[in-house]
Amino acid sequence: MSKKILWCGNSYYGSPFKVGCNYYSELLAKEGNKVLFIAPPISPFHNKINEATRLAQSKKGVHEICENYFIYTPFALIPPFKKLPSQFYWFIKIWYIFTLPNFKNMLKNYNFLNVDILVIDNFVFLPLINIIKYKKLIVRVTDNLSGFGVGAAAIKAEEYLIKKADKVIYTSSNLKNYIEKFNKNCLYLPNGVDFNKFQKEYDKPDFFYTITKPVAIYVGAIESWFDFGLLDYIAEELKDVHFLVIGAIKFKPDNFDQIRSRENITFYGKVDNDLIASFLQFSDVGIIPFRLDMDLVHSISPLKLYEYSAAGLHAVATKWQELEQLDSPALLASSKEDFVRYIKKSLDLSKSDKTEILNFAKDNDWREKIRHII
Repeated sequence: MSKKILWCGNSYYGSPFKVGCNYYSELLAKEGNKVLFIAPPISPFHNKINEATRLAQSKKGVHEICENYFIYTPFALIPPFKKLPSQFYWFIKIWYIFTLPNFKNMLKNYNFLNVDILVIDNFVFLPLINIIKYKKLIVRVTDNLSGFGVGAAAIKAEEYLIKKADKVIYTSSNLKNYIEKFNKNCLYLPNGVDFNKFQKEYDKPDFFYTITKPVAIYVGAIESWFDFGLLDYIAEELKDVHFLVIGAIKFKPDNFDQIRSRENITFYGKVDNDLIASFLQFSDVGIIPFRLDMDLVHSISPLKLYEYSAAGLHAVATKWQELEQLDSPALLASSKEDFVRYIKKSLDLSKSDKTEILNFAKDNDWREKIRHII
């Protein structure tokens, strides 16, 4: 029997990096449920150029993307900033009042004030548990918020949501103790992949016609946890490999210009999500060079690992706690020397049987995981 589902995500529809909330909500709509996906609020304080997609979506209000699937990005005059101190916790509870058009009226107009299931991925949607009538509340925790420099108000809001949930989903085993302090009805469910998307045949991106070397690719966020020092080292040691880094650069070390100047490193910038599979299909190895000296890294469940595997790529990553738990085919490096050695090994194996890698990805398809959530 179809259900009415309100999914409050931690990303937005059309993001260059499609994440779990996007995949899950779309799958539920394809299965015949009526789904409204709400993105984090946009505001006058956001950069109009960087947030052009979300601003455009907010102007449309609630609108249908495909059958049974609606999206909405609220426009908040004063958004619930993630770094608010604890004394401003009250504002997280009322920000929705200061929206244009009115948030609650928008949901009422589209008959989403009464739903079967309310799913919340993001602390900013705390007030919805009081304005929405729901039969079941599911809270999904995807990161260690404290590691991202958020304020005490955001952490307090997340903790309250966890307490109130009928069920809590967490994507990293490292979050288990934190979740169980507030709610024992919880389930560890790592991220996944749209396996079939990476099995299609794609045209070769123009970039690959300019490169004759094997390509080691990284796709994802380029933030403070990206290990630029490691990238610099492996590029120096492996001059016969080209390192392709895809994603918006949101953090730069002091020596970034020196790293970028290397002939065998390309910082490509953002790529539309629909094109990522084509870049992976023509690469030779996938890499995840994250810093191990940051606590937040140990709670990351990396989508890119599953996407690399679905594309048939061997993956080399630094050895953090969550990756050790996954029992994946990835080669996990404890040192920069290991990372170099594992890239060489992966390139040697690139033409070998890929059954193990593909089976790992297939077993972690979003379609398999959705059954455990709803």
